Amino acid sequence: MKAPANTRFEQNYQSHLKHLKLKGLQPKTIEAYSRAIRRVGDRFDKQIDNLSEAQLTDYFTELVASHSWSTVKLDLYGLQFYYAHVLRKPWVAPGLIKPPKSQRLPDIVTVTEAQRIFAATRVLSYRVFFFTLYSLGLRLGEGLRLQVNTLRQALKEYLSLRRSLGFKLREAGKGLLDFVTFIEQHRASYITQALALAWAQQPTNVQPAYWAQRLSFVRGFARYRSATDQRTQVPPQGLLPFQPKRARPYLYSDDEIRSLLGAALDMPCRYERGELRPWTYHCVFGLLSVSGLRLGEARNLELQDVDLDAAVLTIRGTKFGKSRLVPLHASTCKVLADYIARRKRHWAARPVSSYLFVSSWGTRLDGGDIHRTFYALSRQIGLRGVSESHGPRLHDMRHAFATNTLVRWYKSDQDPERRLPILSAYLGHVHVADTQWYLSGSPELMREAMRRLEHRWEARP
Repeated sequence: MKAPANTRFEQNYQSHLKHLKLKGLQPKTIEAYSRAIRRVGDRFDKQIDNLSEAQLTDYFTELVASHSWSTVKLDLYGLQFYYAHVLRKPWVAPGLIKPPKSQRLPDIVTVTEAQRIFAATRVLSYRVFFFTLYSLGLRLGEGLRLQVNTLRQALKEYLSLRRSLGFKLREAGKGLLDFVTFIEQHRASYITQALALAWAQQPTNVQPAYWAQRLSFVRGFARYRSATDQRTQVPPQGLLPFQPKRARPYLYSDDEIRSLLGAALDMPCRYERGELRPWTYHCVFGLLSVSGLRLGEARNLELQDVDLDAAVLTIRGTKFGKSRLVPLHASTCKVLADYIARRKRHWAARPVSSYLFVSSWGTRLDGGDIHRTFYALSRQIGLRGVSESHGPRLHDMRHAFATNTLVRWYKSDQDPERRLPILSAYLGHVHVADTQWYLSGSPELMREAMRRLEHRWEARP
């Protein structure tokens, strides 16, 4: 064998391997086609670039005598691939090989024969495997790919399904992962009421509401799991009885909102980087008070979501994964336009994120910083005592917005019950019942309702 021929063969062989991989062929096919080239190379002393039809006829005749038709076909396809993609030459012997067509009837294993196979199989896992193949009619590969849907895998599918429906499941997701770990530690393969109760009551120094919440996480997952594992025990509703209580909202007055916004503008600035901070918080607190947005929705606003010409905010990916449009009053648009202009000037020479409300570092405003600033300003204007840890909340601005809207409807002799779906859609509630709660959440609303009732009674003959 000549050295140049050997070198050329190795170069072409490596090129052959690269083309096989680039074509995205399966590893087994790549190995078979590369083996074909090595075998042909050995037969013709590494000189395979110009094989004649006669040489190929001799080679495949010898191969048929010593190998299976399957090997013959793989060598043929491998050599054709080599000629087409490496040598860039036409195939010299089309139609050279035609394997015999034979259709072999499958052997039918009777029930008795299958039972004998199962009985003769000593290893339990193999016996179960053979039984599964026979009873379900699976191919060997299908049987080998079967996986046990463990509780942890079922939880992954459950969370994925719920989140695809718009549920965030932050607390529930973390809690259920901990619950599945708890189940595994107790060497259980399915959910029982006793284990669910024991896990839910693990922290002993918390309120009963927390236990009930943890058990509700398990209850939802158990209902889902019971569809595929009938051993699952779903904890009943009354197992940890608890009647949740809504926090009584604080209804801000117009003067209190004005004081808060004024205090925000008066916040001191120590550094040039923080010069926009007072205007940012003035705008954030003002927008929350006049729009009824959730704090997270305001934080997630980007510049592209603010259309001042149309006087509309686009609220994306809200609490339940939905988006909505929120109309703005002309006065609100004016304040937002002023803030955006100041924001543009402040960050003209520095990089800044696309969020509407940004920190002194140009990143999205931090939720914790918003709350700390609100608490400090609330104490400053007298909404909270200096040492009080409880008091009016930012979320109460949303309650105040909804309540004031309902009061205006009452005072203008409109029917709040009929218009409630409008307010519900505006606030981004999933159920009208969530908005209906505001009807009983304000003394002023109750007074207006009583006034209307008395007016109707007086009008009766």
